[in-house]
Amino acid sequence: MRLAPRASRPRLDWKFDLRSHIPLALVAALVAALPSTALAARTSTAVRVDEPAAGDATVAGFELKLVKEQPPAAAPAAVKLPKGISVFAVVAKQKHTDRVRGVLVVVRRADAVKTASASASTVLVNLRHAVIPNGFKTTLSVKQRRNVLAGGRAFKCSSWFKSTDLRSASLLGGPALAGVTPRQAAAAACAAARSHEPFAGENTFRQALNAPTGFLTFTKEPTVATQVNGSASFNYPVKSFSVQADKSHTFTACSIPGGACRLLRKAHYAAFKLAAPAARDTPLPFALALSKAPTTNLPFQFFGVPTRGKRSAALLTSGP
Repeated sequence: MRLAPRASRPRLDWKFDLRSHIPLALVAALVAALPSTALAARTSTAVRVDEPAAGDATVAGFELKLVKEQPPAAAPAAVKLPKGISVFAVVAKQKHTDRVRGVLVVVRRADAVKTASASASTVLVNLRHAVIPNGFKTTLSVKQRRNVLAGGRAFKCSSWFKSTDLRSASLLGGPALAGVTPRQAAAAACAAARSHEPFAGENTFRQALNAPTGFLTFTKEPTVATQVNGSASFNYPVKSFSVQADKSHTFTACSIPGGACRLLRKAHYAAFKLAAPAARDTPLPFALALSKAPTTNLPFQFFGVPTRGKRSAALLTSGP
């Protein structure tokens, strides 16, 4: 007996169109004022993403579904993005023709390295797709976290796409980030949203956003197998900084020219105090003696303490 073919599922083809950035209250007023032809548009679905503070990012996971019911639809008018805002997207491989999932990443570059300022605005991203069939509508669910570089609840991008989907990451609008690809920007924002732990590439991501950050490089001391020489620099004035060893290493000694150093927490931390605050981007050479010869790509953590005395976020380095 030959079975009848299963009814085909309506297809939802998609593409992105970055449309506007205006306060949420103005969005509602603008949509209400649009002509009836715009209100009847059935080829896009708007996603409201919280604008991050300067020098930070917002991640927003979305799922767009096609369901059976006649809907009204609206499409906001286009407005240019403000200075410093860029939007990236990662879309999961589409397994069902009537739904699509992914993550939008909105970053805001600060004009100068400073404490982040809050924002109450939103960025509207239109998910453009084929015309919605008669008798159907789109439903949109969105979960997001604003200011991922600051403290907050965990947000797992893995709930919205797989790591292999990062290859399709793209820049939707705004300027590219210096030294950071769309894939790296999405991966960094998702890593920051997932955990407070430092992650590889965080300092480069922070630098591209003009957020407080630092860089640390190591080289092996050729005459002493258990010693490494380091150089630290920060994009803000610092009066001290610390280096944390990984689980397989401890420090036995440390030194810094023109300053003092001491070992803390059972020789797992080396704290360097400068005789005078160092200006931003000043190379700060130092030396560390280890309990055993260092392995390749040391996963050491470090952070700086600016002149105002508050510790900056921990960063991850590797070497020598």
